[in-house]
Amino acid sequence: MNAMTQALPTKHTDNLLIAKAVVDPSCGQIPIRMANITDFEQIIQPDTHVAICEAVEVNFNSAHADINKLMNETSFDESKDIPSDLTDLRERSSELLGEDQISQLDKLLIKYDTTFSKNKSDLGRASVIKHTISTGNAKPIKQAPRRLPLSKREEINDEIQRLLDCGVIEPSKSPWASCIVPVTKKSDGSTRICIDFRPLNNITIHDSYPLIRIDDSLDALRGCKWLSVMDLSSGYWQVEMDEKDKEKRHLQVTKGCFILM
Repeated sequence: MNAMTQALPTKHTDNLLIAKAVVDPSCGQIPIRMANITDFEQIIQPDTHVAICEAVEVNFNSAHADINKLMNETSFDESKDIPSDLTDLRERSSELLGEDQISQLDKLLIKYDTTFSKNKSDLGRASVIKHTISTGNAKPIKQAPRRLPLSKREEINDEIQRLLDCGVIEPSKSPWASCIVPVTKKSDGSTRICIDFRPLNNITIHDSYPLIRIDDSLDALRGCKWLSVMDLSSGYWQVEMDEKDKEKRHLQVTKGCFILM
């Protein structure tokens, strides 16, 4: 039997990089590879939990990949141009870069061009982990429909249709129901649809996680020369819902009832 070790996210491992590894637990001892990613000494107290170990199946009979073929497939295609939707990002990012650095930037943008949102309907989807909502034995909660401003209804219907086209929501039936809250964006005056999940949150069983102090986060930036910023297009809508909990994220509007995917 084989097993895999991987990091256990805690406040004790914030500044450590713990490698995943397939190990043989029959030897009685399992080595853990750790790297200190700071410029300061890190002290780990005895009996501190830093990793977890889970049983896995390893197929040693699978065909070996052709390394040269893989290198050719993943190599940079210099004949490709920067996608038109990334030209503005490229120009803004290259203002203070040299020619070699601009060349590296171009390769990066072309290699990961599908990572960037091209328009309002291109939200992407993350399926690595699925969101769950633990409500125990609580009865389904149904909010009474709220009256929406007449001046906003057409814009709300258009936004609902956009979410349908993006695959964020789909028509459904459920004993659960939450109301939408239209919010006007300050940037362009358009309408953004929010959902009032406060009653659902009140009966949800929450996990406890240590919150990182802001001053500790700022201290961690000391000595950094490059800082990266990532902004999700309609953040949180990219994370898929666990199938058993989808019905809890049920929303009702004048156009019908839908669940968030």
